[in-house]
Amino acid sequence: ILEPFQAAFIDELLTVGDDGLRVYREALLGLPRKNGKSTIVAALGLYFLIADRESGPEVYVAAAARDQARVIFDQAKAFVDASPGLQDFVRVRQYHIETLRHPGVMRVLSSDARLQHGLNPSAVLIDELHAHRDPELYTALTTGSGARAQPLTATITTAGFDEEQVLGL
Repeated sequence: ILEPFQAAFIDELLTVGDDGLRVYREALLGLPRKNGKSTIVAALGLYFLIADRESGPEVYVAAAARDQARVIFDQAKAFVDASPGLQDFVRVRQYHIETLRHPGVMRVLSSDARLQHGLNPSAVLIDELHAHRDPELYTALTTGSGARAQPLTATITTAGFDEEQVLGL
């Protein structure tokens, strides 16, 4: 059950224009710790994988550290494990979630930006942007979706305190 602010965020994020495509391509949700950011984004990741009508969806989860990115992936995995209905659409593997009825994948990425060029993401979920040392990973992932009709990058973060990191620039 979503809190009102969570429902409002998702409703706004998924707004569709007159052309039938999403209006937004990037979103930033900044909230204090323990306010459900990872849970919201994990649910969105499964939506983008299963229900977004994107051909061959590729949903990537990234953070400043791979273990941090696994928080979102593990939450998505828990949703699937708890829902026989979701299990009709996806299969959870150790390092990714794959669709059963069409080619599609949700995968955790390493934080090494040099390794992330060449991907074709339909959705990118970035966790704790305030902790990224530089914008390279964000740039590599957001610029790889040019062939997609309605790519989306959803970034979640708590407040940063270092003016030399991404959110301080």
